[in-house]
Amino acid sequence: MLIIIVLSKRMLRSFSDKMFMLMLAAMFLSIVIDMISTIAITGDTVYSQNVYEMGCRMYLSSLAVSICLAFLYIEVDIIGEKRKVYRLFPLCILPTYYGICFIFLAPVRYRLVEGNLFFEDTASWIAYGICVYYILMILFLMYYKKSGMRSELRKSARMAVVLFLLMIIMEVMNLFVRVASLSFSLIAVYIYMNMKNAVEHIDKSTGIFNQDAFEYYLKDLVEDEKSAYVLYIGFDDFKTINTTFGFENGRELFKNVAASLSSVYEGKVFLIDAYEIACVFTGGENEYKNYRSIIRYKIREDFTVLDAHIKVPSYVLEIPVQAKHYDYAELFSVMKKYMEELVDSGQSYMLIEEEHFSQLRRQNHVRHVIEQAISEGNIQMCYQPIYNMKTGTFDSAEALIRLHDENGQVIPSSMVISIADDTGLVLQLGELIFKKIFSFVREHNLLGTYLEKMHINLSGVQCASEGMAAELLAGMEEYQIAPAYIDLEIRERAEQLKDAVMMKNMESVIGFGSTFSLDDYGKGYANLESIMEWPIRHVKLDRDLVHMDAENEKAEHALFFVLKMAKQLGMKVVAKGVENETEYLHMKKLNVDYIQGFYLARVLDEKDFLDFIEKPLIINKL
Repeated sequence: MLIIIVLSKRMLRSFSDKMFMLMLAAMFLSIVIDMISTIAITGDTVYSQNVYEMGCRMYLSSLAVSICLAFLYIEVDIIGEKRKVYRLFPLCILPTYYGICFIFLAPVRYRLVEGNLFFEDTASWIAYGICVYYILMILFLMYYKKSGMRSELRKSARMAVVLFLLMIIMEVMNLFVRVASLSFSLIAVYIYMNMKNAVEHIDKSTGIFNQDAFEYYLKDLVEDEKSAYVLYIGFDDFKTINTTFGFENGRELFKNVAASLSSVYEGKVFLIDAYEIACVFTGGENEYKNYRSIIRYKIREDFTVLDAHIKVPSYVLEIPVQAKHYDYAELFSVMKKYMEELVDSGQSYMLIEEEHFSQLRRQNHVRHVIEQAISEGNIQMCYQPIYNMKTGTFDSAEALIRLHDENGQVIPSSMVISIADDTGLVLQLGELIFKKIFSFVREHNLLGTYLEKMHINLSGVQCASEGMAAELLAGMEEYQIAPAYIDLEIRERAEQLKDAVMMKNMESVIGFGSTFSLDDYGKGYANLESIMEWPIRHVKLDRDLVHMDAENEKAEHALFFVLKMAKQLGMKVVAKGVENETEYLHMKKLNVDYIQGFYLARVLDEKDFLDFIEKPLIINKL
């Protein structure tokens, strides 16, 4: 009955599952041998003594093998890592191997007492000794790993030990009941219900494997150094479906979608999120192509809900996973990050390659650097002078954060701000940046002398946060910075955060005298819309426009249109990223107001920036 129950459930076929099935097979074999040997010895038919002894030895050997495999299964679940399990294999396997050898060599005899069968002599004591050895090993592992064991696992292992001990005591004391087979049956049932309960890996609403099973399965593949292909599928239209047909019908529809995908038995299907499914295939490349084609066909077919035939829009990430090159957390982060990008872009398919993993590793590394800088309160600010084309002077500068990795390489400030935005660190980092800039400006009395403006990057998240304007004003008052000297640059991504709080903050900041600039102007229609809706004083041309070939007639017309619109709206234009004389002369011809770039002035640390602004600020050659 237990075998039927186990085979009727979905199993991951992981290392732990395989060990459980081996244990179950050994216990089943022990029961069969017990029954056959008992029938043979107690039956009316007379066999040779060698047959009886062989039955005894096989039964005793099956006890040793069964308890050995039970210990191995418990060990796998307690230790978790397969490599560590393999290191302990000599301690696990050798006692059983040598024990079975001695069981078949040592004397053995049986006796019948009132129809009950008992095995005795040296071979019996060896078998029971092996059982005691594995019981002690289980107890040792429980003690050694007690802090990291799940409570269910600890209870199951403890109960297995109790049942094994009862079996040995009762058989050794030669009571009138043979209990080994019964004990093994109870142990197998108990382990299945508590340690190997496959239902824990199944999502109840859809009947497919859940996210915990996905993590368990992928980690198992990593330990086996086995490559895989993951098709991560997101279904986006269920909000509309649930609204149209009702939530219950929507869930039933999704259940049908999940069942359709899981019917392709070559792979395994996991529910990752409410309406996101991962299909994992571990075969060869040619077999995978066929599997992928079937899955794609399945998600494009019509599904029925309330007699209506509909297609469910889907987004697919294809991720070839090389064994040794990833871990589960990294893979899961890649899946979530690029599924979100796929949905935002409106595309339906993306192939994830090694560069995507490298990019994520880089982002995680930068995040660690940012967290460390915030915790230590230690960041470095640099400044790039901005050239006024009308006056011929450097009358403003942009403050840029400079963080270095452990190799001393500079992390671009745009990357720092972007990753801080994505990871929720930007508010803490922004507060630290403002304090650092205000302190530097106040200490050297910069504004109002040589410099008329200090441009400071402000992320959309900062601008849309409650109380931003009040906190900024409080910081300027603390360091005695006149608000009119501060210009806040909003990055291109900020248009995604146009809300009432953001507009209120901008109006408050402008109310006490500061100004706003729009960075990466001309990058898209959203920027053109933003300069009409937002209270913007300056716009900074996107680098791609500055670097555009002046001989490209269409590009020149587009750039002229962008500049004309800004001028007509009364805004000053800054050409950012000017790196050579050709680009400088081109921007001069287009009559931009300010130049910022390496051609005129590089990004300078605090000391070099102070030296720079003390020199004559007019560049005569230009």
